[in-house]
Amino acid sequence: MMKMITRIKNKLRYKIKEYLFSELHDNKEAILKRCTLIEKLSIQFDFLPETKYIFLKDRIIYKQKYIEKVPTDRLSAFEYEFHIKEFAANLDKLNIAKFVHGDINISNVIFNGSRFNLIDFEPAFFQIRNGKIILKSGVNIRSTNDKLSKKITIETDKIGFYFFTKKVYSDLNISYNKFDYKDSYLLHNEQLIVNKSYLEISEIFF
Repeated sequence: MMKMITRIKNKLRYKIKEYLFSELHDNKEAILKRCTLIEKLSIQFDFLPETKYIFLKDRIIYKQKYIEKVPTDRLSAFEYEFHIKEFAANLDKLNIAKFVHGDINISNVIFNGSRFNLIDFEPAFFQIRNGKIILKSGVNIRSTNDKLSKKITIETDKIGFYFFTKKVYSDLNISYNKFDYKDSYLLHNEQLIVNKSYLEISEIFF
């Protein structure tokens, strides 16, 4: 069973998770490839927390540097716009690197006072619980194509970013009537959404 704890080491806090290989519905080679890429990207980009994976005989230990959440209630609309567009541009960098997070949502995007950071990187999208295969990432938000193909792709990440942005502006009590809200961006026509870049999606709110 997966365990999660927070530890303090060298005065820095880390979020620690343990995953049994028997509970990850993917082969070890694919898992190692994904974890290696995540470690590399967490060093390369400052909007990703330092992340390490330790491979043991029967399990993986996942260690992610803890990011202290800073309230965003004092940000102006202009500052929100800046930081969301910055985050969108950063997500485009992950797209170029062919990395799929799989679960972009309001809980996995943390503002640290300087930028929005993306956290929580699962070693495998599909996992096994009580003998059943479950989707660990993107449970609530998936593109239609991904649902049909039973995969997780960049389409699901773009849908996740769309709803993250929508939630942020909803919390600001900004009416969408103030924006040029095109029908092509509505959920029932989501296939048009996933063909847009992150920046194009975010710009519908500004």
